[in-house]
Amino acid sequence: MQLKTGSRERCAFFYFHRMGTARFLKTSCRNSAALEDVMDKNRVEGTKHEVKGAIKEGVGKVTNNPAKEAAGNIEKNAGKIQKEIGKEHDRQRDFDKHH
Repeated sequence: MQLKTGSRERCAFFYFHRMGTARFLKTSCRNSAALEDVMDKNRVEGTKHEVKGAIKEGVGKVTNNPAKEAAGNIEKNAGKIQKEIGKEHDRQRDFDKHH
């Protein structure tokens, strides 16, 4: 989520604990290009799918809906894979920058 404030943009980041509580981290960056320099898009999208899948899985457990629980588990695991792909892209980008 990005909020425009004057000539600078503020970039907000969320991360989630295993217990499902959301924590808020806020950092400042000069522009969105700086954000792209920091993290690969796949990491962000993968985290989004991982959280969405975990929520869906939890709802499936609470409502005793095995289909929703399975769909959530699949989406959560797909998000984990996508996030790892993004991490690898970041490692490769950092390696190329330094060599």
